[in-house]
Amino acid sequence: TARVVGEVLKGEGLVRRSDTPPERKFFVTDTTDRFRKVGESFLGYEIDYIEKVEIPATKQTIHR
Repeated sequence: TARVVGEVLKGEGLVRRSDTPPERKFFVTDTTDRFRKVGESFLGYEIDYIEKVEIPATKQTIHR
């Protein structure tokens, strides 16, 4: 549940204090420019960090 997740985050010191701004990172498999344009329009704020990543295909992820 969300309560359990909150307790784990608190126990690990990963809860963000309300006076510190959040750090948002986005990882995409498509072009970063395209994601930035759509994401900023949808989210309503400027996206500072986007990284393109490759996800290798495996037999389990290939659909015919």
